[in-house]
Amino acid sequence: MDSLAKIWDEVLESFKLMLNDDKAFVIFRDLTLASLKNNEAIIISDSNLYLMMAKNYKSDLEELLNRVTEGQYHIVFLLESEYNKPENVNNDEKIDIVIEDHLIDNFTFDTFVVGSSNKIAHSACV
Repeated sequence: MDSLAKIWDEVLESFKLMLNDDKAFVIFRDLTLASLKNNEAIIISDSNLYLMMAKNYKSDLEELLNRVTEGQYHIVFLLESEYNKPENVNNDEKIDIVIEDHLIDNFTFDTFVVGSSNKIAHSACV
């Protein structure tokens, strides 16, 4: 087990004692401590729901993490897909979007015939 996993296990053990509710604790087993850099602790999960629920306990988790690491970390919650996103992707690249219409060329307003079934549509567009 690597050091981040050991740190996170210690935090979760302390948190479980503090929470004193095994049912509520289930969501925290899915969270992973992915990084401790620049006073930032990145917690990841593949479940957006679990991350949203964990955010309610952010201050408690930060306090326990800082006690275990003897540091001053601020927790950032990320989805695994956001965390594993390649850093060398340039977000400023322009994407060519091709829009195809499937309209029939013969159906134009020049050939539109007004009848009792489409009076409202005709008056709305004119």
